[in-house]
Amino acid sequence: MDASMTNQGSPTGYVQTRGIGLRRQPDLSLLMWWMLAATVAASIDGSLIYFWGKLGPGIYLFVVLGGLYLGLLQALVLQRYLSKKILPEWTVGTAIGWFSAMIIVFLCSFFVLAGSGLNDTPDAAIRQCIIMFCGVAGAVFGIIQGASTPLSRTWLAYWTILNLFAWAAGGLLGGIVGFYASGFLNKSSYVDLFSPDGLLSVAIGLFIAMLVYGVITGVGVVWLLGNYAEASLLDRA
Repeated sequence: MDASMTNQGSPTGYVQTRGIGLRRQPDLSLLMWWMLAATVAASIDGSLIYFWGKLGPGIYLFVVLGGLYLGLLQALVLQRYLSKKILPEWTVGTAIGWFSAMIIVFLCSFFVLAGSGLNDTPDAAIRQCIIMFCGVAGAVFGIIQGASTPLSRTWLAYWTILNLFAWAAGGLLGGIVGFYASGFLNKSSYVDLFSPDGLLSVAIGLFIAMLVYGVITGVGVVWLLGNYAEASLLDRA
C-alpha cells in the first residue's frame, strides 16, 4: 500500500503521509486551540508592553521573546494532530521568524515616519506603507517558520501567502483600534507612546492584531491540513 494513502487498518489510527502523518483529522477544535494560543500570546505581549514598557525593557522583551512563546503554544496545538515531533523546530523557527519580522516592521516604520516628517506625507499614505511592511514581515515570518519544519514547498508557499495576508490584515485592524484607543485615552494632540496611556493603546492595538492573525492562520492551518495531508504536503522528501 502506498504510504501516502490513509491507513485505515493502522492500530495507531494515523493518517499516513510517507512517514509524517496525522494523529487525528483537523476539525473545529484545531481552530479553537490555535486561536487560544494566539490569544494567550497576545495577552503576554500586551502585558509586557504595558507593564514593563514603563520601565523600558518591555518593548525589547516583546520583540525578542514574542515568537518564542507563540511558537511553543502553536507547536503544542499542532502536536495534538501531527504524529511527527515538531515542537523544537516549530518553536525555534517561530522565534527566529518573529524576531526577523519585528525588525522589518520597526525599521521600515521608523524610516517611513522619519521621511514623512521631512516630506509632509499624507497620513493615509503612511498607513498604507506600514500595512505593506506588515505584509512583507508576515511573509518573511511564514517562510522562516515553515522552513524550519518538514513541510513541502507547496505547503510552505501557501503558508507564506497566508501569513502575508494575516499580518497585513492584523496590522490594518490593530492599527485602527490602537489609533482610536489612543484618541480616546489621550485628549491632547500630542501622544507620548511611552506614557501609560500611549503604552495601553499600543498594547490594545497589538492584541487585536494578534487575534486577527490567529483567526486567519487558524482557518488556514485547518484547511491546509484537512485538504492536503494525504497529498504529502507535510513531506519534502
